[in-house]
Amino acid sequence: MKEQIKLLAEVEIDGVKYAKGQVLRCDKDTAADLIEKGVAEAHTEKDAGEDIEKRIKSALESKVKELDIDSKVKEAVASTIKTEEQHDPSWGYGAPVVAGKERSKGAKIHAAAEFFKDVKASADGRTPERLEKAMQLGAKAAGTPGQTIAVDDEGGYAVPTETRILLDGATIESALVRPQATVVPMSTKSIERTRVQDYDHSGGYVAGAAIAYWEGENATQTSSKIKFEKSKLDLNKLTALGYMSHEMLKFSTVSGGLLVQELGKAIAFAEDGAFLTDGTGAGQPQAIMKANAKIQVTRDTASSIVLADILGMLARLRVKSASAVKWICNQTCLPQLAQLNLAVGTGGAPVWIPNNDARQGIPGFLYGYPVQFSEYPEALGTAGDIILGDFSQYEIGDFVEGPDVAESMHVKFLEAQTAYRIIKYVDGQVGPKNVFTPKHGDTLAPFVHLS
Repeated sequence: MKEQIKLLAEVEIDGVKYAKGQVLRCDKDTAADLIEKGVAEAHTEKDAGEDIEKRIKSALESKVKELDIDSKVKEAVASTIKTEEQHDPSWGYGAPVVAGKERSKGAKIHAAAEFFKDVKASADGRTPERLEKAMQLGAKAAGTPGQTIAVDDEGGYAVPTETRILLDGATIESALVRPQATVVPMSTKSIERTRVQDYDHSGGYVAGAAIAYWEGENATQTSSKIKFEKSKLDLNKLTALGYMSHEMLKFSTVSGGLLVQELGKAIAFAEDGAFLTDGTGAGQPQAIMKANAKIQVTRDTASSIVLADILGMLARLRVKSASAVKWICNQTCLPQLAQLNLAVGTGGAPVWIPNNDARQGIPGFLYGYPVQFSEYPEALGTAGDIILGDFSQYEIGDFVEGPDVAESMHVKFLEAQTAYRIIKYVDGQVGPKNVFTPKHGDTLAPFVHLS
């Protein structure tokens, strides 16, 4: 269970320093310890949001003063009004110029008043020549169009033909990795941490090269040492962008808020996919299924999941936090799991225990660990159709300011489209870099899947 706290003083946790005022999500024991020491206080999600909004507002106000934006805007406006200017093929409505051509002396760029005057005139069927040129220039630079009502699946379906319309948004499953993962708040682009190497105990060593000896009296003692490794989280940019036409916003029941909501779902969908199966680690998070610290257990029977597979996976799991352990599998595995039984004499006992309360849905438990069905794992019979892991050993780097959501009517002003954009900075990786070799027995890993 993660608790959210706000630091009242600078603290150091697991070798990482966090500044006063920073909001953290950490395990319950750590949170209680920091609060008891008087260096932190409980912090709710609502407070966290208000705190981030204040910080963003303060930063923007500070940046405006630093850049002296007001005076620069005035200078830019003044510089556009000249007695001698280059010829403007958009007749003053756009910036492009044609080299080698100039206006006549005394000519000025048409102001906004002329633009609105020409728009009004075009409503009566008389489109001024300069407005036509501006529209032609805008059409060439328009690029790929956004959401419109002219094309059904791009927005036309959302315009009601009678008095009301019901809209169903995209449906995505609950987050898979993030709820149990170790989240590291980041205020900079990257963060490096030093950890002890501890991957091989087979020779009696721990911590990479530390070993203890039984020595006789007056014997020369043998020294040992420990080995370290560096872990780095580097924030990656995840974006989603969409456009809505003026008609879409004006006449349909769809608002910009709906587009932002669905773009947010796309962000969450891409993030979870990168954490679990898709992320390459280059310009995006490292996926659990592409990490070194995982073990593939050979399937007992092709295209099936039998009790021997489940027990084999449990035998190879290295657990750091039992509360963060769970199974993730494709829903095509459900019939196989539901029929798993442990033979006891002439009888038997079920292995997969579904929820007793039907209101909680299908997922149940396998040997005490919860089962979560997902569309990310492969279908039944393919490598990775069922994954067992201690998800506390997956580390997520989160930018402390959270996702940046913005809208603009200026990007495609001439096309009367409003742009909506979400940018999120995030990274992720499996904490351990290699599988673990115990003193005796098979290798272990924080994540295990079937072949």
